Amino acid sequence: MLSLSLANKEENETIPELPKLEPQPYQAGKNLKWDNKELKNHSITSKIDIDVICKKIENKSIVITSANDVANLLEVPVGQLLFILYNKKDNYRTFEIKKKNGKSRIINAPQGGLSILQEKLKPIIEYFYRPKKPAHGFIKDKSILTNAEKHTKKKYVVNVDLENYFGSVTFARVYGIFKSKPFNFSHPAASILAQLCTK
Repeated sequence: MLSLSLANKEENETIPELPKLEPQPYQAGKNLKWDNKELKNHSITSKIDIDVICKKIENKSIVITSANDVANLLEVPVGQLLFILYNKKDNYRTFEIKKKNGKSRIINAPQGGLSILQEKLKPIIEYFYRPKKPAHGFIKDKSILTNAEKHTKKKYVVNVDLENYFGSVTFARVYGIFKSKPFNFSHPAASILAQLCTK
């Protein structure tokens, strides 16, 4: 166990740390790839422990200030975290899908280590996220069907598709969210997390 930076040093607040296993390089054709058998799709920390950690972040008894803190929070060696952040070309798979109107939509799907880190970050963000009541997209127990139910028997229904919505979510905007309440992360931590969340 490793203590994160603590607001109250008298308490012994800790979150689990992975064994010191850094990624190992290997040659794949002309490319140098990295492998870390400890970076997995599942979390070592249970859902209950994640809630406890988030509650301590919320009440500021745990303060996330550094790359090491973020790495411990996401259960990954810091070297692997930084490698994934700065190895941008392998982090996304780009492809097109056809929309109903015949036009195409560009999808940038995270893959590999980035995808795993985003999955590990997801329950932490979900703990803090309080969606507005009218929102239905990407919210647990809501869907396009629950949205449509709200509009049945209405005289007019307007269907709007925002162009390039995901591409318009910038690093600066996400960074600002992680810097502000309820997260209150330091500049380095907010910067790392914003890089994980934006292309």
